[in-house]
Amino acid sequence: MSTLHILVEGQEQPVALKLEQADRNHAGTFVLHACDETTEFELDDLGNGSGRLRIHGRIIPFHAAWKENQIHLWVAGQVYRFEKVEQVARRATAAGGAGDALEQILAPMPGTILRVDVQAGDTFEAHAPLVIMESMKMETSLSVPHAGRVLDVLCEAGEMVDMGAVLVKVAGVDDEDA
Repeated sequence: MSTLHILVEGQEQPVALKLEQADRNHAGTFVLHACDETTEFELDDLGNGSGRLRIHGRIIPFHAAWKENQIHLWVAGQVYRFEKVEQVARRATAAGGAGDALEQILAPMPGTILRVDVQAGDTFEAHAPLVIMESMKMETSLSVPHAGRVLDVLCEAGEMVDMGAVLVKVAGVDDEDA
């Protein structure tokens, strides 16, 4: 059983996830232990970050995009962002502070860019919507959990993008001289 400590967007304390294979004869069956709860599920990997989860008889489609230490997970119309705790500390140390870290906002799913609310050089507040996109008739607001400055915008309204496409590059604004 391996343990992964992640930081869930919007929460201050990391969550410990323990994942183990439930049935050694069936490679796609797992048990997830998180927040004092245990969930058994089957994973059908469809490749390219897509798949289906089978939980308690329900089939739930998902798309996942990894970028360095973050995973953007689209599950049943909702987007979740997670970050490995060890990576958060390493990134902050390497950059001289958490707000100085360079980041990329990725498309968490394939879709169409509806609106881009920033341009290169703009500053923004934590959780401010930077890009609005649509996928499967659902709008998703993309943001970062800290204040920052836009370095580059790599998408435009009306553009269709693939999951994992880099949409915006940002940096923190802890140091005004940066």
